[in-house]
Amino acid sequence: MAYINSKTGCVATGTAGKDCEYKEVGEKQTPLIKFSLAVGKDDAGNTTWFNCQAWNPVAKRFKNIIKKGEIYLVFGAWESREHEGKTYSTLNVNFLSELKNGNGPTVAPASDLVASMSDVIISTEDADDVELPF
Repeated sequence: MAYINSKTGCVATGTAGKDCEYKEVGEKQTPLIKFSLAVGKDDAGNTTWFNCQAWNPVAKRFKNIIKKGEIYLVFGAWESREHEGKTYSTLNVNFLSELKNGNGPTVAPASDLVASMSDVIISTEDADDVELPF
């Protein structure tokens, strides 16, 4: 299942296609994980796949957790790019939760979520001047 809005982002639940790939990128060795999520089937019965990536605290927290066949809930923003006439889309994950059978979810600590969403936190002092998306 997935809800996609090109302006506000994406919420999806799906099954990991393989274990995530972890690496540290650039001079600052910024943590990055990449994984694919099967989120359902289209009208023709073909599996719909999302290419996902997560940075910094989310990547650190889940680098050894995302495993093939496990179910995850993700929130993020779409990024598209063109290359040789094809469009490639990636879901930049801001929040990730593992949905375990009967054991409840495993989620990144609240401090990780706040750190990864620091650009969307709004001060209550400015609340009257901000247009909310809902």
